Amino acid sequence: MLAVGTWSVLDPASFPDATVWSTYGVGYGFVPLVLPVFGLLWLRRWSRRSGTVSGGPGTVPAADLPDLRREQD
Repeated sequence: MLAVGTWSVLDPASFPDATVWSTYGVGYGFVPLVLPVFGLLWLRRWSRRSGTVSGGPGTVPAADLPDLRREQD
């Protein structure tokens, strides 16, 4: 998004018609620019709530995990 948006600003002849990506989505209310940012924030928020973030609540220290390796004879 950022690469094509910048390209369309620097070289408008490459994008003669308005597209979702050209000029950072100005014709679409900048939704193509902001939607990925909101998506990443939403994923970050929910990963913290579920405890899947490394070192967050709900994670188990490696020392407390059982050793699942087979003993070799």
